[in-house]
Amino acid sequence: MWKSGIVIALSIVAPLVRAADAPPATQPAPAAMTQFDPNPHHLWNRLRTAILVRTTLTGLLVDDDLFPYLWDHSRYLLEGPSHDAALRVMDEFLATNGEKLIADPARRLMLQRDLWTVFDWCAWVPDDWVYLKKDEPAAKALRWRLAKIIQRLALNAREIAALPDNYRAAVQSHSFPSQYDSAQREQPFFPADLFDKDSPWVCIDLHREHAEAVHDRSIFLVLMQLPGGKQATGEYIQSLAHDPRQFPVGTKVALLRQALAIDESGHVVATHMTESLQVRVYREVPQGFDPFDHDHAIRDAGAWQDCHEFLLNRRDWFQRGHGLRAASPDDVSLIPNFDRRGSDPFEEAMIASPPHPAPATAPPRTLRTCIECHQSPGAYSVPSLSLFMYRKKGSEREPIFPKSVAMAKEQAAQLKSRRPDWMMLQGMLEAYRSP
Repeated sequence: MWKSGIVIALSIVAPLVRAADAPPATQPAPAAMTQFDPNPHHLWNRLRTAILVRTTLTGLLVDDDLFPYLWDHSRYLLEGPSHDAALRVMDEFLATNGEKLIADPARRLMLQRDLWTVFDWCAWVPDDWVYLKKDEPAAKALRWRLAKIIQRLALNAREIAALPDNYRAAVQSHSFPSQYDSAQREQPFFPADLFDKDSPWVCIDLHREHAEAVHDRSIFLVLMQLPGGKQATGEYIQSLAHDPRQFPVGTKVALLRQALAIDESGHVVATHMTESLQVRVYREVPQGFDPFDHDHAIRDAGAWQDCHEFLLNRRDWFQRGHGLRAASPDDVSLIPNFDRRGSDPFEEAMIASPPHPAPATAPPRTLRTCIECHQSPGAYSVPSLSLFMYRKKGSEREPIFPKSVAMAKEQAAQLKSRRPDWMMLQGMLEAYRSP
């Protein structure tokens, strides 16, 4: 899947980054953005621009609140002007105590996460060192600066607890319908009771594939609701170990992404800041699906499930709005933003120089990409359940036990704490705190 995603990315970005005839010899310097302050020259804006804002050869600025445009094989930030600019602005931040310019905990959390993203990207795991040895000096120069700023931006327990709960704020704002309406399938459905005490939603799992794609910096909670309510959902989940079967029509599945943070003690902690919410409603559950027939033709999954997605807009959140925007059916993704393995499509397009620009390929629609990855019928399209549905006769698997949201979030923080990239960062944070 990820290879096809990169191919799509190249076909989309190529027309944007190639000049019509002769591309300029150098990439234009990115203009500062205004993520943290209205003044584009504010140090925090310049820092984020230097490390995460990409500029195409045609001058198009590309930015994203959640997914950095950095790939495993990117040369960006490791050499040339981008590396020099990143070091220069980080040195300025450290020398002038730039962390003191903004006290707002929400903004401090987001800048810390931006820097954490880049740190994880250049924190090679041991197996990579053989292949990336030539890049280690550049990566090291980035890492020690990033770690110092990450530490300075850290919030204390009280500040983390007081961060605005944008999921609750979205519910209270009544910005979106809280009930699914089959007569208005494209109307964004935002469930208002995911965390209620008597909610019919059950937290069944942590989505590992999504979490690993972002180096476990976010919590991906999988929640589920059968038409029969909480008891029916729990009974269905418990039965999967010995009786894998489809769930009924009308089942809803949600994937809630929330942020982790690094507190002032150097620990990974969960927050209640929602970064995205995806909801799928199963209007049909086709029967007779043979999971072991690899030549089967799956008809358009959009005919039997409806997808709704809400994405963070940090500027709105900073202004004490809920910051969640509903993706419309017409929204497109410039680059598929789930996987960042492989080559950097910006750089690949810059290297290539065909006689004429490549024909533009229609960018993938945001909501469509969700269906394309989860197109199998019913429970087969939910990774947390498909392990049971695809099992061979006679095999045994551990059942999925419904867990509380609090337990799941604590587990997500523990998973991040076991990663090599975190161990590297933790060691640096501890060294900087030492007297």
